[in-house]
Amino acid sequence: MKLEATDMCLCGSGQQIRSCECGSKDVLNELNQVLRSMSGNQNVAALDQINAALEKHGPKVSLLALKVTTQMVLDNYEGASQSVDQLIQLAPKNPVAYAQRAMIESSQGRIEASIDSLQQAFELCDNQIPMDVVTALEELVRCLVLVGNILTARIYAMTLTRLAPDNQDYAELMNRLYTSGAPLILLNGPPQDTAWLAAQQPLQSVREAYARMRFRVAARDAEAYLEKNPDQYKLLGILASIYIALGQMDTAAGQLHKLASLDAVDWDDAIEAEALAQTLDQRDRGRVDRVKLSYPVEELEKLMELIVSNDRFTRVPVDPAQMAGEGQVPPKGLFFMLDRPMPQSAEDLKREDVPELCADVMIFGRQTQREARIEIVIYRDDKFETNKQQFEERFPDLLGEPSEEVIAAAAADAVNMTFRWQFPPETPRELQQRLMSEQRQWLTYEHWPESKNAMLDDRTPADAVTDPALKKKVAAAILLLELDAAQEGHEDVDYDQLRKKLDVPAPATIDPWKTEIDTVPPARLGRVDGVKLADEDLKKGLGLALTIKHRLAARRFGKTLLNSDSLKEPAERASVYAVLAQNADTPAASADYFEEAVKTLEEAQQSPASVLLMALDFHLQSGNGPAAEETLQRLQRHANEPNVAPRMYQILASYGLIDPQQMAAAGAAPQQAPAAEQGIWTPDGGQPATPPPPASQPDEQKSKLWLPD
Repeated sequence: MKLEATDMCLCGSGQQIRSCECGSKDVLNELNQVLRSMSGNQNVAALDQINAALEKHGPKVSLLALKVTTQMVLDNYEGASQSVDQLIQLAPKNPVAYAQRAMIESSQGRIEASIDSLQQAFELCDNQIPMDVVTALEELVRCLVLVGNILTARIYAMTLTRLAPDNQDYAELMNRLYTSGAPLILLNGPPQDTAWLAAQQPLQSVREAYARMRFRVAARDAEAYLEKNPDQYKLLGILASIYIALGQMDTAAGQLHKLASLDAVDWDDAIEAEALAQTLDQRDRGRVDRVKLSYPVEELEKLMELIVSNDRFTRVPVDPAQMAGEGQVPPKGLFFMLDRPMPQSAEDLKREDVPELCADVMIFGRQTQREARIEIVIYRDDKFETNKQQFEERFPDLLGEPSEEVIAAAAADAVNMTFRWQFPPETPRELQQRLMSEQRQWLTYEHWPESKNAMLDDRTPADAVTDPALKKKVAAAILLLELDAAQEGHEDVDYDQLRKKLDVPAPATIDPWKTEIDTVPPARLGRVDGVKLADEDLKKGLGLALTIKHRLAARRFGKTLLNSDSLKEPAERASVYAVLAQNADTPAASADYFEEAVKTLEEAQQSPASVLLMALDFHLQSGNGPAAEETLQRLQRHANEPNVAPRMYQILASYGLIDPQQMAAAGAAPQQAPAAEQGIWTPDGGQPATPPPPASQPDEQKSKLWLPD
């Protein structure tokens, strides 16, 4: 592009170049020369041209802003930081300067600093938002998504959609943030009475500041008002939202803790506020480090013989070469360490007999400048010392002194409710599912109530619930367990039974005759009485449940919908059966629902190929080999139908089951196969239902807790 004197100045002032006080009109030729170089990707030359212009004309805001941009393109963030400091010193009230600083900080992973700089930019903007500020906003949202901070990302993504309502990329971003599978309590967000806020004339400055993205100003004014009017507790939820926008999760959690503690707040609102606070406030949850212990080994072959022959170790069925990154040497062996010997068979197997995986073990041979070693990865929890000692005792005189490295951390309560099992070979899948169900029930009804919990001041739930100051915290902790199970699809634990045991009030069923389904918060969707829902509302509820990954609600709404009179079209019924299959609690139930979907279409003399393609992908994701093989055989009978063979080969290739030559022979492009949607109606208006995440292997249960930074 070529700049004219009538164009808007690059400095972000909102003025034309010819009248801008920054003096860009004096360097218009140099600016155009730089822009030509940048458009041709000659960024080094562009930087040289900028430096020459600065030396000739002295510091100019537009030139320095272009210099920062060019240095970032060249990944010279140290130089860009120095240039932006110079720019801010020259133009301390220029929003572009602070937006560029925000971009630099985002690229360095300094999220809170980036938010603060972007706030300074918004505070300096008048009615126009410079493009650099929008770009900084985009970069911040990208970084927030990368670190898993969905709540803050949604607030800034919503701003992007307001700035450019017709931008489809922004609309899709908002949709992805809502359908990301984040915990339901995060999708709820803080309780906010916007009607109350709109009616409060003294809080007009808070409303205006929030609308203009000036969250620091909004927080300051809200805090000042609350200090003079402490009875206005509804402002606490709004303040929490403001602090979330500022990335200050601990402060937001503090507002929510305070709100939840008040007797004037509705019980359900209080419990959800406390549950959100516990999710946001990582100081409350406690952390458990996952550490890697690395032992030097002199006699590697002898150690390998011992580990292979020891009944407390089992080989991981993975090619060790797959565990090596680019340029890294793969391990010689991969093993799991078990907490007890593997049973000889699954006959009469009980829950207490199943070995748990207590450490991941990797063995490495001698490398250049590094001796042979054995590494174990293990949680530093209350079993750490026991597991470490038992490992070392199995290899007397073979191990040197270990080095220790913290490689990850997890919330203590999540680790406490996690189990990783290794079943004996040939254990029937149905038996695995039953024993895992029994384990979940034991963990919930017996283990959890008697385990110390950091969220409860390191008291057990059974003890904490007797303290009036902690009862709501116990109720909130139960709600988080329940919502996690709802998204995992586990229906084998009755959380009202747990509430009854601990004398905690159970939430009431929601009557859809009194509450519109569209207004039900995500965390309460599972409480809606689906039997009372009209058919159209059932479809809305099912669509919402699929969107937010509420598998239990999807299951309940789907079953109720199948019994309705309005669901007569075979494609509609088949679609609901497919949804139930994808959200079923056992592989057997999934197979049964897929079979009903196929049967429904075949009886209507319609092709079931689209359902079979969906079933093939689902069974492969779930690791259900026999079901996948049977589905594939049935699909081959429909291979001559349009698009069926290519889609089938795409699915198989995505799991590495065929090579590209076979795909080419079938006319399929080598890409990830999407779920089949041909001929399938879905509750959300024609888009295929999103399949659930890949099911855990039957011998491993892992928490999928989302944690904000």
